[in-house]
Amino acid sequence: MLRKDSNITIIWRLVCFGAIICMAIIARGNDGDTRRAVPDEADQKEGKSLVGEIFRDEYKTAATADARVALAKKMIEMAQQTNDDPVGRYVLTRVALDICVKAKDVALTLNAIDSLDREYRVDGLKLKVDALSKIVQLRPARDRENMIFYRLGPLHALALENDKYKLADKIAGLEMTIASRHRDKKKRERALAHQKAVSDLLELYGNVDQSLEELKEDPRDPEANLAVGSFRCFGRGDWQAGLPLLALGSDEDLSKVAKLDLAGAESNADKAKIADAWWNLADERKTSEQAAMKHRAAYWYREGMYEGMPVIAKLKARKRLEEVAKLPPMPRRVASSRPSTPAVPRGSDVTSPPPSTVAKPDPVERPSRPTSPPPTTVAKPDPVVERPSRPTAPVTPRPGSPLVPYKAPSKAELNAQLRFFINNIRKAKPVNLGSGVNSRADEGKAAISPDGCELVFGCFGNARSTRHTDLWTSTRASRGEQFGPAVSLPGSVNSHKYEADPALSGDGRFMLFVSDRGGGSGGWDLWMCQRPKRGQPFGDPANMGPAINSNVEDYCPALSADGKTLVFISCRSGGVGEADLWMSTRTSTRKPFGSPVNMGSPINSGNDEEDPALAIGGRLLVFASANRPGGHGGKDLWMCARASSDAPWDEPVNLGPNINTRADEGGVALSADGQLLIFTGRHPGGHGGSDLWMVDLGEM
Repeated sequence: MLRKDSNITIIWRLVCFGAIICMAIIARGNDGDTRRAVPDEADQKEGKSLVGEIFRDEYKTAATADARVALAKKMIEMAQQTNDDPVGRYVLTRVALDICVKAKDVALTLNAIDSLDREYRVDGLKLKVDALSKIVQLRPARDRENMIFYRLGPLHALALENDKYKLADKIAGLEMTIASRHRDKKKRERALAHQKAVSDLLELYGNVDQSLEELKEDPRDPEANLAVGSFRCFGRGDWQAGLPLLALGSDEDLSKVAKLDLAGAESNADKAKIADAWWNLADERKTSEQAAMKHRAAYWYREGMYEGMPVIAKLKARKRLEEVAKLPPMPRRVASSRPSTPAVPRGSDVTSPPPSTVAKPDPVERPSRPTSPPPTTVAKPDPVVERPSRPTAPVTPRPGSPLVPYKAPSKAELNAQLRFFINNIRKAKPVNLGSGVNSRADEGKAAISPDGCELVFGCFGNARSTRHTDLWTSTRASRGEQFGPAVSLPGSVNSHKYEADPALSGDGRFMLFVSDRGGGSGGWDLWMCQRPKRGQPFGDPANMGPAINSNVEDYCPALSADGKTLVFISCRSGGVGEADLWMSTRTSTRKPFGSPVNMGSPINSGNDEEDPALAIGGRLLVFASANRPGGHGGKDLWMCARASSDAPWDEPVNLGPNINTRADEGGVALSADGQLLIFTGRHPGGHGGSDLWMVDLGEM
């Protein structure tokens, strides 16, 4: 007879137990959710009893936290081996999760919840908040509380995104608890800001929860449609979900303009008509709605600007765009892992169908463009204008071309490149990278190849609505040409988790990026992958390990062209502010990077520094920072130079008003010679959300 604690026996007993009820689980309806149903209470109770019997002796002898964590890992590994027993896998993972919480292991707790969330119809967001709340009550060590604090920020955004205001308030309360324990002013300010975000929304739209319930009962309720639509559009800036509701609302003037907006526009004159309609309506409304309506008008004014536009119309549009630029920015939507409303997909033209609680508005004539059909579980609203989906295979002008080894310029060449950048960057005017790259969603930090012909970037709210963000790529045949249509980065880099912040090596062989996938050190980690040739997909990513990654957030890598200097952002202890620039070096690309060192003053300040980029032999650094003296409002781009790759950095210099605006700039990328600067911003003439813009100093 096999021993009771052998792996084969454990798995076999769980399989036998799960087989009895597995078919019943599969037979249950899924309401459009492809995940498995959670086993019922009786099944769970029986399964937990069996697991308790099997692991009783091991749990009794696990006297330390480390021993209990080891036991939890063993259970999770066994759960992953039980491929034909979803019930046993759920129970093992759930019991392991409880052990992780009691052991105050934050990273393993979140990984266990992610495993459940991927396969079963659980509320992963609530599970995470409840688990982190229990760990906070157990008063873990300060470094673990720091890790919890920095994980709570994205969870707060997801709670707001999914209309879970009580949960968002609970998250802000947890942040305040940690801030008070640490007597940390910056943490307290963030917690207060998150509490205010919830209270402000509820103050303006206090009946939104009730209205959401009313929509479930009667999707055509005019008052409920008006309340929820106003909240989504004016409170959250989520026009995608809000416009169809406003079209069904009881406010006739607002409904008329919403239908006009939903109908879209083929001509620039039609776009100006929609913009004028929002602007005229804004002049009649209260302040809270007025700003949002003017932002929407500005969106359509930017869409309708064109060469040869009548002078009076152009002057009016420009004047109104200047007025909107002075208004506070609209809130940005945060893509959730399973949003209650669809995220803005790359390739969509205006809006997407609302949830199933929204009924079809009165018919509105549409331009004859391709439309994406709504999911089968969604009651069809008015058709939505969309562009065809973007391809998922790479489009490369030079397929299979070998990667060119990086050749370091001479000292004289580096000096000339640095002088040219410093003397000209503040004179340059950025150009939008166009509709091939930019979409209605928010584009994120990019990386550019040394020849300037390959672009990799992140996009928030992409076509895969089950992901936070993915990496995309676009190419062109030579500098001076337009980048082609962006495609999802092929290979195994993109996952169901968060991928962003790419950085390419000088030869294009290696790519660093950020992800919160499993197997990391906790929070966001830096990962690395490589490929043999351009046009071929990158291989499986590898975590850069504990020498670089910490148990809090590490992100936004920047790599020197020779691959010997790495700069990135980290929220680890020992910094000047909450998020600082850290640097790690190595003597050869065949050797690992050394321990990161805080870059200190004058680069790091008491504010957050983000989005670094290196160029010109590691002698030029461009990064984003907010609230520095001499800035233009919001988050600005700054540059630092140094005499050699190991010399101290000069004082940061603002890149000037041509690049920096009152809004936020960030997401910096530089070509190796410093002639191409790419960044994210909301300049007039964009495509919606945060776009990628480029300065090409070679054209000056």
